[in-house]
Amino acid sequence: MAIGESLGHDLYRLSISRSTIRRCRQKLRKERAENIKKLLNKTEITAGVIHCDGKILPAITGKEKVERLTIILTSGDKEMLLGVPVLPDGTGKEQADAVYQSLLEWDLENEMKALCFDTIASNTGYINGACTLLEHNLNTNLMYLPCRHHIFEIILKSVFDVKMPALSGPNVPIFKPFQDSWKNINKTNFKSEIDSAYIKNTLDDVSDDILKFVKDTLKLQQPRED
Repeated sequence: MAIGESLGHDLYRLSISRSTIRRCRQKLRKERAENIKKLLNKTEITAGVIHCDGKILPAITGKEKVERLTIILTSGDKEMLLGVPVLPDGTGKEQADAVYQSLLEWDLENEMKALCFDTIASNTGYINGACTLLEHNLNTNLMYLPCRHHIFEIILKSVFDVKMPALSGPNVPIFKPFQDSWKNINKTNFKSEIDSAYIKNTLDDVSDDILKFVKDTLKLQQPRED
């Protein structure tokens, strides 16, 4: 009541009922959502790309975890969040249905030209993958733009497997003690391996080329801060 009075409201007409406040918040959210959709100019979407990625997050109304799918539309330099729906599970069908429903809500089902996604089986599966099922829903072929980070991980894994013993799980045993001790390590006192005579001699013939490559790459635009 003190806040209402300080803001100049008539306290006799001001309702502080939780139900009234909740209904008011729902109404305002709906109005703002509709206004945001009106701001979208479909004529500016010349080549729509849908980006989607799932993540396990805490539920808003409880302590359990839920699967949410982030759905983003890009077209040129334009970017818009279409939704972050909760999924019953992370299967390709649920993801495809969620993306399709978001496109229908925004009236964008005919504007999509490409898909950007992680290279996991639930997305790329030939029969039940989200990409295939979404194409069926839209009745059109889409250009696939798989995440380059996941593609490069395959290359890095091949190099890693050559130097490291085979693993039977997701954790690397040699790194586990380092991870557990990380909180106790003085991170301001470290030495670069380039100071090692062995490393220095190994890279001596190519160090100039590596340095030039890194400097040239840093001059390029890095939209994902790669």
